[in-house]
Amino acid sequence: MKALNTLVRLYKQRLDEARSHLVALEKRRAGFLAARDRIDETLAAERKAAAASIEAGRTFAAYARRVTAARADIDDDLAALAVEIERAADAVAAAFRNLKKYEITLERRIARARAAEARVDQAQLDEVGITRFRRREG
Repeated sequence: MKALNTLVRLYKQRLDEARSHLVALEKRRAGFLAARDRIDETLAAERKAAAASIEAGRTFAAYARRVTAARADIDDDLAALAVEIERAADAVAAAFRNLKKYEITLERRIARARAAEARVDQAQLDEVGITRFRRREG
């Protein structure tokens, strides 16, 4: 059982590492989403400013192209990150399955050991009872 306890600890550690990696990826995703939202907000603000000023209107097209390209880069990064997140989520699920497999095996071994111990105890109590019965009868 000592080996199973070690395996359970090992797979708990692997699960924790997989979860940490997934959380880090989710944080990166949140950062990209926030950056994309900021880009959208600044683009809307600049669009309003360009509509109000002729000078700003002249340079707005070039600005809009740069911002649109930056947003497209973020969208590409998000798409790549989505694949990574999916792989990380699969890794978490696999680590959890492995951990559960060893936890269940350990629980079953403990239950079998307790049952064997209970049978030994019961056999001893039965022997004591039989001995007492024989003394009274004998």
